[in-house]
Amino acid sequence: MLMTDLCETLENTVRKLISENGLQAGIAFPTGCSLNLVAAHWTPNTGDETVLQYDDVMKLDFGTHIDGNTVFTSSTFLIILVCPTYTAYIVPYVCDYTLN
Repeated sequence: MLMTDLCETLENTVRKLISENGLQAGIAFPTGCSLNLVAAHWTPNTGDETVLQYDDVMKLDFGTHIDGNTVFTSSTFLIILVCPTYTAYIVPYVCDYTLN
């Protein structure tokens, strides 16, 4: 899947969910869709050919605004390949931190 397609799909879904309405409700900033060693806030430009690959770690962040109030969320996902169909699945990446 192209990273641009993933970001456009997410943004279009958000627009529908919050009933986008100019300055009253909408996307707060471009969707960040960083891969692997890129820490955060990378956004693919139009025409970017970066493709989500097996074993990638993807950090996804986006924000919305409604009546001047912003909401921001981010998540990390591990892209896994399930055999034998070679279908890629996006699964949440969970870290277990144990302090000794």
